[in-house]
Amino acid sequence: MGHPIYLDFPEREGEEPEGPLNSMKPLWRKSREELDEQACKDLYSKLSWDLEPPLETIGYHAEGKTEFHALLFIPSSRSLRVLLPDYRGGLSLYARNVLIGESYEGILPRYLRFVTGVVECPDLPLNISRETVQKNALIRLIGRNLVRKILDTLDETRRERAAEYEVFFRNFGDLIREGIYTDAEHRDELADLLLVETPASEGRQIPLRDLVESMPEEREDLYYLTGASVAELRTSPHLERLGGSERTVLLLGNPLDELVMQTMGNYRGRKLVALDRDSADLEKDLGEEQRTRLHEHRGRLAGLTKLIADTLGSDAVSEVRVSSGLRESPCVVISDRRDPGPALRSMLEAMQPEGGEKLPRYGKVLEINPDHEVIASLQALFEKDRSNPLLERGIHLLWDAALILDGERLEDPASHMSHISSLISEAAESGGAARES
Repeated sequence: MGHPIYLDFPEREGEEPEGPLNSMKPLWRKSREELDEQACKDLYSKLSWDLEPPLETIGYHAEGKTEFHALLFIPSSRSLRVLLPDYRGGLSLYARNVLIGESYEGILPRYLRFVTGVVECPDLPLNISRETVQKNALIRLIGRNLVRKILDTLDETRRERAAEYEVFFRNFGDLIREGIYTDAEHRDELADLLLVETPASEGRQIPLRDLVESMPEEREDLYYLTGASVAELRTSPHLERLGGSERTVLLLGNPLDELVMQTMGNYRGRKLVALDRDSADLEKDLGEEQRTRLHEHRGRLAGLTKLIADTLGSDAVSEVRVSSGLRESPCVVISDRRDPGPALRSMLEAMQPEGGEKLPRYGKVLEINPDHEVIASLQALFEKDRSNPLLERGIHLLWDAALILDGERLEDPASHMSHISSLISEAAESGGAARES
């Protein structure tokens, strides 16, 4: 209310009433020093239905050609409303002390729908509609200023209150990721807000920016792995491909991470390279002795690698080669650089209309470990009798195991079971014949 409201009593007739009950000045027009913490919490609870205090309260006043006031709240936890798929969010909009409307969506981009608050601009028309708010040049100017302020505030929280920011990112990290692939203008600032895990982080999430700034300058590539969960990625055979080097690898277990990494392409001068893609050239760092040894292995196993490729077929594998880095695992599947990956592929296929054109399939590269006992056994069978059916079954089982480790679903589980059954039966028969003899 723009007019003072007093509370008077008949028995006080002739006495001056106490001060007005109302401040006559909206909360969002007050300076940061004037803001009352409890009043801000009450307003936040009213706007968001959240009983927890906000993570950050942002008071903003812009002056110049355009003047406006804003009071924004960044929540500390994800409320039930934000979890709903049809939740739109938005800010309350005022002009000259008049409420134009609540929950206007066009002021902030969609990925910031967790932010609540109030914006007042005296230059806005009182009859602005929800349909025209996004087309209004003044609204777009206000939105750009507020987005910059929100991202700066989140970055400050990340730097100064790491534990609280980690909780925030667990709740709203998917919306930050959404912003990276939908908002090209603020992509770099949003990427600075990412928290990631590495094999050395011991389950802690660390800022991507801090991680990159601590890397040696001569390392131009930043490797990453995406999958269903970080726990699975920690045991991925792809990590062995680095050959024990201390290179940093990002372990990304969110379904959106593959899309985010492909959208970014690079970060702060480092090229983002998928460790499970054929684009990761790991042989460039090999020493002379390692190159010589790799060349010898490839010559020795040339016949077996060709047989594996012929047995699996060109639709399944584009190449079979000896690995330069595998230590514990017998083999690993390397995807084509054009392949979107299992998580993104399943998401894209779910979005395809029924009967629509399917996503193209790309042949994979199979890398085998020349020092593993499984490969040694297959090589022994190959040298003894390359027509032995046990050799073909072993190749198919090796391929199926590699696909499962890579997070793929087997296209023909029945065939996989048939190979296992045959292998067990032959082993039992061999054991029985040995005992009789």
